Amino acid sequence: MKNTKLLIALFAILTFLSCDKSNLECNDIDYGKLFIVEANNIYCLPDGNYLEVKELDNQFCPYNFACLWEGEMIMYFSLNFDGQEVDSYFGSSFHHTPTLGVLPYEMIFTDVKFVEPPSIEVPSPEIAYALAKISNN
Repeated sequence: MKNTKLLIALFAILTFLSCDKSNLECNDIDYGKLFIVEANNIYCLPDGNYLEVKELDNQFCPYNFACLWEGEMIMYFSLNFDGQEVDSYFGSSFHHTPTLGVLPYEMIFTDVKFVEPPSIEVPSPEIAYALAKISNN
């Protein structure tokens, strides 16, 4: 009985250790080049840094609604850049500093595309993807 419990514990530990980011499928990207950002994807850079996009949240002003500000997309993410892990979020608006939380890395968005166009029936549609660029200046 002790050996069975020990084997189960050992198997659980080995399974946990084998589940790191290197086993996940990465979308290869390069610094300074536009790429498509989608929720639930991991983006790997040539130097081993990676960004995991968890969610793209539509916080734009709803269609046909009077807003003081147009709003923005909010990207929830985790990353590991230069050995520093960050779990955070930031917006697509140019009103925010485009930092990813690890200097000197920055990310800017150039476009946001919706699953369907905003309308009276769907005033705040889901975000399909965004176009972005990561710099390491």
